Amino acid sequence: MFHLAFDIKDAELLEFSMKLRDLDHNKARPGQIEIKYQDHTQSSDGRDNAKEVFFKKVDPDLLRKSSFLQLMAMMDNYNRQTGIAEPRTSVEESSTSSGHPFTTSASNFRQWIEHLWFAHYSRAKGKLDTSGFEHVFMGEEKNNEVSGLHNWVRFYYLEKNVTENFDYKGFIVKRGKVMASLKFTWQKKLKRSGSILIGTSPEYDMALYTLCFLSRRGKELCKMLYYLN
Repeated sequence: MFHLAFDIKDAELLEFSMKLRDLDHNKARPGQIEIKYQDHTQSSDGRDNAKEVFFKKVDPDLLRKSSFLQLMAMMDNYNRQTGIAEPRTSVEESSTSSGHPFTTSASNFRQWIEHLWFAHYSRAKGKLDTSGFEHVFMGEEKNNEVSGLHNWVRFYYLEKNVTENFDYKGFIVKRGKVMASLKFTWQKKLKRSGSILIGTSPEYDMALYTLCFLSRRGKELCKMLYYLN
């Protein structure tokens, strides 16, 4: 189903990524998010180089936008353990059906997007234990480490929830208030380096990652331009 070939040049990807950014009307406005990088770390560094949380402040009004609310409503629907079959809940089905307004103009495209992101497949023990959405947006545990988790809203949610035992350890790479590669533990399981875009809407992340999947899957880097505005 996904063996599609697209001849897209790097310059076209850069242009399209800028258009996506301009169309992201739900993205954070200047001043809505405050972050605190603290000290640099490396994937092999065993120290905690950040004594405070990464997200110092997020404007509640940003998180009240529809797509953010739908994303957060799904955060308790997933089992982070691989190797255990993942049931599809009524909340998940409702959210995936209503959560992507950019697909409603063509039902077949909408079904394709749902299958791409939400169809369950196996990462361990032959169980249907994960999906693209769970890996990228929610995060999971595999081989005693954290896998995936590339969404800033999820990162913020876990930091705020003390029961998640989530501890930011420092930055690997920082690009101002635009992008970061961060090190952290979640329930004492380590993520050596995980990249997130900062302040984007859930629909922007999904659109951008879908574009990269289609245009550069298994190939060279997917080169995008992402800027602060």
